[in-house]
Amino acid sequence: MIVATNNGTIDERAHLLSPPLQQSSATCELTFYYHMSGANVGRLEVLLIEGLQESRVWSVEGTQSNRWHKGVVKIGR
Repeated sequence: MIVATNNGTIDERAHLLSPPLQQSSATCELTFYYHMSGANVGRLEVLLIEGLQESRVWSVEGTQSNRWHKGVVKIGR
C-alpha cells in the first residue's frame, strides 16, 4: 500500500486506517517501510486510537534521505 501526499498543496494529508485489532498479544508490533525525501517533507506519524483516546506512538519529520527506511512500532495489547 502506498499512501502519498505529493500534489503540492499546503498541509495536505494522507490517512491509512486499519480495522480494530482484537485480542492482540502484549508483543504486537506494526512494521512498515517509509520513504520521505525532497523539499517540504512533512511528518509521518502512527496514532493508536483506543475508544475516544488518541495517542501518537511514533513520529518522524522532515527529509530522511533518499531511501526506504523500516519503521517498527510496539503496539501491545
